[in-house]
Formats: sequence, structure tokens, C-alpha cells
Amino acid sequence: MSDASYLYDVIAGTYDGYIYGMSALIEDNKANSYEATIVQQFIERAHSTHIKVLSSSWPHLATAGIDDVINLYNLETLREVGSLHQHTSKIQHMQFLPSSHLISLSEDGDLTVWNTHSW
Repeated sequence: MSDASYLYDVIAGTYDGYIYGMSALIEDNKANSYEATIVQQFIERAHSTHIKVLSSSWPHLATAGIDDVINLYNLETLREVGSLHQHTSKIQHMQFLPSSHLISLSEDGDLTVWNTHSW
């Protein structure tokens, strides 16, 4: 039995447009020994091209590829809930503000603030 356990949730985007959700349980046995158990939670084709940016704030996940589109997911239901189509160039950055908005910035300098209350 381990002395300490740590649970991590990890979401990763790939060059072929998929997002992977995993849970990792790391057990520290205090003898310079760690044991990891990784469980896949979901896999989803999010974009037709590679994923450039991910941002999350429970229960929201936003993904952006080089296709100028932001896709939205609900992490509680593990379902896509919609997409945002304001940008006309590659999205470079996204950041959720605590429980109210998503800010996105595209390559052409367009800064968009999205209200998350209706998601």
C-alpha cells in the first residue's frame, strides 16, 4: 500500500486534430519508487488539423486548431457543446476568466471576449 497518492487529470491535443483526456493516479511508496496508473477518459476528433491551443475552466474545455474555429466541450458530460466562428486567422491564445468569459486572440491581432454563461 502506498504512503501517498496523487490524482491528475490531463488533456492533450495532437497534430492530427484529436484531444485525449486521461486520469493518472501516481502512488508514492517513499522508497524512491512510484507507480502510475493511467486511464483514458475520452478521445475526440476536435479539428481537421492539428490542435494549437487548449484552455479549460470546469466544466468547460475550449480547443483551437489552425482552422480559425474554437470548439467547446463540457467536461462533465464529455460532449461537444458547440463552436465559435468569429476569428478569420489562426488562434494563438485562449484563456478562461473565472466562471464568466473566454478570451481568444488570433494571429491577426483580433481579441474576442466570449460570455460563457450560455454554454
